[in-house]
Amino acid sequence: MASYVGADWASNGWVVAEIDGEDELTLGFAPTVWNLWHEQKECPDQLCIDVPVGLPESSRRECDAEAKVHLGERRNSVFWTPIRDAVYEDRLPAAKERQTDATDYSISNQTWAIVPRIREVDTFLRESDDARGVVRESHPEVCFHHLNGGELLRPKSDDDGLQERRELLDDALGTDCESVATTLTEPGYARRAAEDDVLDAIVLALTAKRVANGEFGTLPDHPPTDRTELSAEDEGLPMEIVYPETGN
Repeated sequence: MASYVGADWASNGWVVAEIDGEDELTLGFAPTVWNLWHEQKECPDQLCIDVPVGLPESSRRECDAEAKVHLGERRNSVFWTPIRDAVYEDRLPAAKERQTDATDYSISNQTWAIVPRIREVDTFLRESDDARGVVRESHPEVCFHHLNGGELLRPKSDDDGLQERRELLDDALGTDCESVATTLTEPGYARRAAEDDVLDAIVLALTAKRVANGEFGTLPDHPPTDRTELSAEDEGLPMEIVYPETGN
């Protein structure tokens, strides 16, 4: 059966949303991307993940710049991706030195907080031939932006913003995402993820389905690849952000 997966990091693990061939939505939780991948019953048709995939050597990624333009006043939800050498440093001062020596921008503390996830996914893709091409980078805010016809939503930090996202997903999937989310968000005193993380994972799963069906776009239109050392058949990892085309 078809399987379309979205994965979003939620402070102590990956929220995993899966849509099957009958549009049934299920949620799970995985401590690492290796668990996420190997605990699938079979290889997903497509998996979209909210973490940089292709890493630059000495410049800003074009997909990050275009995503910021798309999101306008919400541009700060897109971080500049560090260069590969900086990602593999263990300490922030050394990473910042690597970064500023090679580029015209540094690493913010917010970006440094997700560097372990960038390193995790980069290592996973370099070591997992069957995952390359199946796992593609996306960004929840860019996805919601396109599902909403190119109009910005309210911030997901407030109730109105969450409700807008629920309604977009409910319309696109024909399901009650809020009730599904309770599998990870309740009970409140021991929840595994916040609702915004769950909604982000679901929109990534929806995007994965659209990608598999050819109903998607990329930032930029013609993504370059990085210089990752892969097998002879692979040129490198694409530096792209995929998003769903508007419509059900």
